[in-house]
Amino acid sequence: MDDSSQVQPQPVAWPGSVLSTARRWTMSAQQPLGPFCQSCSMPLEKPEDFGTSRSGIRVNDYCHSCYRDGAFANPGITMEQMIDRCVAIMAQRGIMPEPKARLLLREVMPGLRRWREGTVENGLEGASYRVGRA
Repeated sequence: MDDSSQVQPQPVAWPGSVLSTARRWTMSAQQPLGPFCQSCSMPLEKPEDFGTSRSGIRVNDYCHSCYRDGAFANPGITMEQMIDRCVAIMAQRGIMPEPKARLLLREVMPGLRRWREGTVENGLEGASYRVGRA
């Protein structure tokens, strides 16, 4: 049987979910396409998903829940606290069971810009970042 004839699972978006990216990764061998939040990994699909600078310009690297008006919504949160928060949301919304979500996030989070070793991101005003129009 030819492998191309088998039905491949398609990525599923869970709008409003902090980590719908996780669902995509569990259903596809590929990493998600398109931008996703570099703090919580939420897919950034619609203009209202993106965070904003102090001047109201869209910030392409962070979601509206993590970054607003030129600053992180929770500047003191640790990566482990963010993982706990996202795990709870994923489990509550039925995206995946808590243990599986925790394992996935412990792999994903350290690679996100906000949590990478050696980076300090306590707000982006004045720093180098990509912007777009909202």
